[in-house]
Amino acid sequence: MSLSGLTSDYPLNINDNPVSPRDFALAVLLAQKASRPAMSEEELKEFLKGVTACAATELHGRKDGKDISYVGRVAGNMAPLTAIPLIMGAEMLAKGEVSKKGIMVAEEAIEDADKFVKETVKRIREDGFGFTVREDLTVREEY
Repeated sequence: MSLSGLTSDYPLNINDNPVSPRDFALAVLLAQKASRPAMSEEELKEFLKGVTACAATELHGRKDGKDISYVGRVAGNMAPLTAIPLIMGAEMLAKGEVSKKGIMVAEEAIEDADKFVKETVKRIREDGFGFTVREDLTVREEY
């Protein structure tokens, strides 16, 4: 929205009325939200099973004279893909399972990343959420 200019407060002249793109965008979003009925609990559960977020990691490097590229993708619902790992991290802190101190990203604080990822996947699936993981590895030899 920002890149398209919709967060600007610089007024545009529309039919001789000054209107800022930000006010227009906010009015549209609020009108759309107000016109939709609230989801039932069953509709919310069904919605949470769908794909609403994706993340990807792309790595490029060179090993033994070969160009190597790795792309890992995860697609699922934002709520479990972000909330469950955060909940697990908080539980680990409470149990004293995180020994490092200071300000750091989760990847620095959690020492057994493989175990953490496997437990996260297990808990997300046990809670009834689906997601997919796709990995692509490309190796090119230089000629």
